[in-house]
Amino acid sequence: MKKLFALATIAVALFVGKAGAQITVNAGYLNQTVNSSYTIGSTTVTNDPISINGAFVGSRINREIKGNLGISAGVNIEFYTKGDTLAGGVGGLILGSVRNRHSELSLEVPVFLNYRLPVGKMNLKVYAGPVLGMGLYNKTVTTTTVTVLGNTTTDETTTDFLSNGLGDDDLGRTNVAVAAGVGLDFSTMGINVGYSYGLTDMYPNSNSLKGSYTRLFVGMNFNIK
Repeated sequence: MKKLFALATIAVALFVGKAGAQITVNAGYLNQTVNSSYTIGSTTVTNDPISINGAFVGSRINREIKGNLGISAGVNIEFYTKGDTLAGGVGGLILGSVRNRHSELSLEVPVFLNYRLPVGKMNLKVYAGPVLGMGLYNKTVTTTTVTVLGNTTTDETTTDFLSNGLGDDDLGRTNVAVAAGVGLDFSTMGINVGYSYGLTDMYPNSNSLKGSYTRLFVGMNFNIK
């Protein structure tokens, strides 16, 4: 939690500091991969990676430190969604299907150092720094449908992975990652590509289950000041 407040304080200070900063609005595509493993006794089993696609939207403030070196802080809302359906039957008399719909919503605060290299009328930019995250919503809705001799019954259950943070497979609500990327900045807009790696265990209350994530992000930013 100390890291959470420290990074949040830095971000707020940059937002309310002296005039002269560049403000941008950002949006783009995300791909998150979760890598996990569980331990039983002395045996550790690595699970298959799980990937999910998403999108982000947010705002960022950039300030010059000295020359081409700068610092930026922002706030992003990230949303992920994934669904799958399994269906089967027995002789056409019994039919069934199971549909899973998973959704995630999180708040991210990136704080980056960046360096700009002028290339003609644009700037080539490299950046890196920590990213503070807070989970807001992480649920899977499972809908089970069974039809027997023309009679259909439906049952729906919701699993909340942020319910109380105490269960063996409950996710931690806060996390810290490190990210790096490159971009091209034009006069009114820019393009960015980057990669982040989670540093904190996704399952802090589990003695057997461990997990971390990686994220690929591709986005655009538009200057509004």
